Amino acid sequence: MAACILLSHVYVRHDQHYKLKQIEFTIKHYRLHNPNSYIILTGHGLQPTNLTIEICDFVDWRNTIIEEELEKGHPYLVNVGIDHAINQKFTHLFKCRSDGVILRDNITQYCSELIKDKNILLTQQTKFSQIHAGDLFMYGDIDYIKKCWNIGTWYPTTSGLISFARNIYNNQNHLTWKECLKKYAEFVDIYQIKWIDFRANWTELQSKLENILINKLENYERFLWGSREEWHIFDTNGNMIQRIEGIISKNEWDK
Repeated sequence: MAACILLSHVYVRHDQHYKLKQIEFTIKHYRLHNPNSYIILTGHGLQPTNLTIEICDFVDWRNTIIEEELEKGHPYLVNVGIDHAINQKFTHLFKCRSDGVILRDNITQYCSELIKDKNILLTQQTKFSQIHAGDLFMYGDIDYIKKCWNIGTWYPTTSGLISFARNIYNNQNHLTWKECLKKYAEFVDIYQIKWIDFRANWTELQSKLENILINKLENYERFLWGSREEWHIFDTNGNMIQRIEGIISKNEWDK
């Protein structure tokens, strides 16, 4: 099984130079903790730093921001990365945002142990009550992921969460949405994967970057993706203590 890493979902406007620092640190961290992984970066707007580009194995960064991609899951640029991975003969893909890190070593190996016999590994903001599936973090069979990112059925949409879930559910109407998810996917909490979000926490984390680089961040649950916005909050023991209505946890998934 050959797996690669795709980092995407970020655009940089002319007044957002701070994002270039976030992306550079993210890429440095992924390379340090995944030294043998093939890393793909896609995005748009101001060009990444030279160091960022040098560290990656492949970069496709568009100078002009594709405005229609924003808040819609960035399906075109994600597909650029997936297609490159397929052309490189990878069988499995890990995908996440390029403005945050995972406080774990060898993320593709870690995810391969969690996914068991399923096609895809998902996390929050997946729901059972609505056809919503977290579209930012995932790992799985690359051909299955490609089908889930079918841009031909992506639009019209108001959210990547909806389009991604709709593609998962495509031609599966004999199943309920929950049955479809349980048949094809496995689930892990953001708390367990330790996905740190730079978008909302960058200023506070400036003094902690050295520790983050070596995967040592005290009270890391405070800085998990979505915590600052209170979309889902975990306590120090990994219990989800606050969330948007409908968002599931691993405990609910396993019931």
